[in-house]
Amino acid sequence: KLVQLRSSNRVGWALVPDLLHPDLHGPIVEGDLELTEPLPLRTVKLRQWGAFDVDVEQGYKYLSPSAGAGIDWHIHRRLTAGLAYNIEFFWLYWKDPDLFASLTPYTLPEIDNDGIYWLSYLEQHLTWDARNDILTPTRGAFARVSVAEAGSGLGGGFDYVKFSGEARAYIDPVPEQLVLAFRIQFGRIWLQGDTLAAPLSHKFK
Repeated sequence: KLVQLRSSNRVGWALVPDLLHPDLHGPIVEGDLELTEPLPLRTVKLRQWGAFDVDVEQGYKYLSPSAGAGIDWHIHRRLTAGLAYNIEFFWLYWKDPDLFASLTPYTLPEIDNDGIYWLSYLEQHLTWDARNDILTPTRGAFARVSVAEAGSGLGGGFDYVKFSGEARAYIDPVPEQLVLAFRIQFGRIWLQGDTLAAPLSHKFK
């Protein structure tokens, strides 16, 4: 039985050229740690993970630690189904005052909470992976559909259902020299209860 521990980290500095807002720069930190353990059923694995992100976007800067746990069932060599629970903290620690002055809770509900919120949600996914390499693919395809259910009953501050899907394709017309990559993403969010808008970190970009 193989227990896998995977970690990836990135540290940098972002500078967004903007003469009107010289403060639009700051650190970038991306770190995640994932532990995968086999269960008694050979095709089922338990995953546990944690992540920490700090980034700069046009108009704001944010900090977001998160964690989760889930079970993946390998139906076929290339097909996997999974169920997971995620919890995420999000803080807009700097906001462009001119941009945010024109927004309302109907477009950005976070502004009522000083840019701070918690997310707690369940997620189910179905993934088909036919890439020749997971980390640096040069040929093959990848597809994934997922459904996430967030709710105050799970301890978060938003109620919604999010459906999303993506597909990727990789072609190497000149082997070991040129790789063409294609990606398409689609989805929809259904708001529930008193939620006015989806949280910033889960909007489609």
